[in-house]
Amino acid sequence: MVVGYDGGAPVGYAYGNTAGPEDRWWARMARPVPAGRVSSPAFALKEIGVRTPWRGTGAARCIHDAMVTRRPEQQVTLMVNPAAGDGKNLALP
Repeated sequence: MVVGYDGGAPVGYAYGNTAGPEDRWWARMARPVPAGRVSSPAFALKEIGVRTPWRGTGAARCIHDAMVTRRPEQQVTLMVNPAAGDGKNLALP
């Protein structure tokens, strides 16, 4: 998990975990993952959120980069929930 701060104020977060080739993560895809695409573990970025005052400032990009930089996995995947619409479904205050 990564939490981004502006001074002492938390502005957003991201979390995820390693998903191996047999992980149930891949079974939840809208379309099957092509054969051979997932032959080694990938990092599954599960959620990223930024508080309203810091949206559009690059905070999400900084948090994302801090989360995935130096990961040992060769691939990163992000699952998107289409029911979330524009992302404000679960917006942070």
